[in-house]
Amino acid sequence: MGRRLQMVILPVLIIPALLLVGLVTANVLHQSPQSAPASSPAAAAPAAAVTAAPLAVVSNATPVPTLSPALTGPIDSQDALLTKLYRERSPAVVTIKIVGNSASGQSGRSPLALPTVQPAPSAGPSDSQPGPPTDQNPGLQPGFVAEGSGFLVDGDRHIVTNNHVVEGASDIEVTWTDGSIVEAKVVGVDLDADLAVIQADKVPNGVQPLPLGDSRAVEVGQRAIAIGNPFGLGTTLTMGIVSARGRLLPNQADANGNRFFIADIIQTDATINPGNSGGPLLNSRGEVVGINTAIRTDTGTFQGVGYAVPANMVKKVIPELIKHGQYQHPFLGLLMDPTGLSETTAKQLGLNTTHGVGIDGVAANSPVQQAGIHGSSGHRVINGAQYSTGGDVVLKINDKVVNQSADIIDYLATDTEVGQTVTLTVLRDGKEVPVQVKIGARPHQP
Repeated sequence: MGRRLQMVILPVLIIPALLLVGLVTANVLHQSPQSAPASSPAAAAPAAAVTAAPLAVVSNATPVPTLSPALTGPIDSQDALLTKLYRERSPAVVTIKIVGNSASGQSGRSPLALPTVQPAPSAGPSDSQPGPPTDQNPGLQPGFVAEGSGFLVDGDRHIVTNNHVVEGASDIEVTWTDGSIVEAKVVGVDLDADLAVIQADKVPNGVQPLPLGDSRAVEVGQRAIAIGNPFGLGTTLTMGIVSARGRLLPNQADANGNRFFIADIIQTDATINPGNSGGPLLNSRGEVVGINTAIRTDTGTFQGVGYAVPANMVKKVIPELIKHGQYQHPFLGLLMDPTGLSETTAKQLGLNTTHGVGIDGVAANSPVQQAGIHGSSGHRVINGAQYSTGGDVVLKINDKVVNQSADIIDYLATDTEVGQTVTLTVLRDGKEVPVQVKIGARPHQP
């Protein structure tokens, strides 16, 4: 009885369950045709037609608001200053292309050479012979092609640049910002200050010379703006600050390996790269405060330290180059200790002073030798620095207190002329002695 009832009930339950499964399966196949086998052509067509629904556009959506003029006003003013400065000053900045003194041969330097300098040599600074070359530019070969920068400095088509830009040139082309290319000739060069003047055959209408500012008024932290031809990319503006003042820059060595220093160099972090040489370094008023000349680098490209010849040096040298083709640099003939005296080192040396610089030697037949300045008779090393002993110690040049050799070199370069008489106050045998010295002309570097 029980088994017969079980056999009757089970078929009754199975039949509805099978019907329910069939209905569910049919409904799924009807609503999801994309789940058909990929091998079925009939099922593939509707699957390919399925696309994402477009996003709904919200008609009242607004962009993120711009910053308030109250916030951007100072920045907008700076932008306006830079764009106006570039627009007004860049037409006077040129690209200079030179070809060497032969139509054949290979270049011995990069076509966009820029002097790279290392720290000053350990030998004492001098206004005569401070040591061997430290720049990394190879010698020039006939037929080389090179580029640099320059700028119009007066109404007589004179362009100021670096000596190393036009050195060894037989042909010079100047490219103006309007695209015009004209020939130019060398008027005068100065190896010691790395300056040169060339004269263009023609200046485009409306191009005005750049004003030279007072480089003595330049202060660390002020804006520094460079315009030039880096990597052959003409009329490029970069900006930074004046990062230091009063650096000494070893200039190019002469044929005998002797070199002098360029005084009162301006240091900047405005980007200066190969091709910028000879271009202007401007202040925020658009005045030229320096000529971009060299960089300190371990890679050959800019690493944050650039150097510019000060505008006040340009003011002294350029008129003489235009008039005479050369400039006579003031010269004393001193070879000085690399480190100035402090109160502590002076006591250890038995000197009754708190400042000054020792004289290691004097150049033969120089103004200081003729005036009776005494060089050292020995040396002593204190805390790793070498000091001269037994000779004079310069305490002042005229009224300027001397703390280090750079003080004398800067003063000679910026405040004196050949033929002028200066007073060197020296410490000699424990006494301050004034010595009159007539400044001579620096020996010519071949």
